[in-house]
Amino acid sequence: MTGNRPIPAGFRVLADAAGEDAAITICLAYGGTRLYVPYSAVGTKLEDLIGLEAARKIVDVAAGNALEIPLSARVLSNALAQRGWSQERRARVLCRARRTIQRWDNDTVPSFPLFDLID
Repeated sequence: MTGNRPIPAGFRVLADAAGEDAAITICLAYGGTRLYVPYSAVGTKLEDLIGLEAARKIVDVAAGNALEIPLSARVLSNALAQRGWSQERRARVLCRARRTIQRWDNDTVPSFPLFDLID
């Protein structure tokens, strides 16, 4: 089921440029915001977060642009699943239970019956 969801463009740009670990680190730090990519990586928050080499790779492909950074752990999980990550690995990195990742993959997230009581 996971393969049907598109990988968010911001995550894809980051992962393709600097690798999945850098993309995850950025998403966990800046998720839900736009990240402006400067024209130089030296002395930036991006460098502090993922290191100079990875920051330079992102600058090379996206300098001067603002990337939409996905917030949802479920969106990140889906993107990583499409890149071949196991449920266990995604659970560790995203600080979620493996069963949660499994439910997301199978679209079997339990409903909340308490909401049925509200008219």
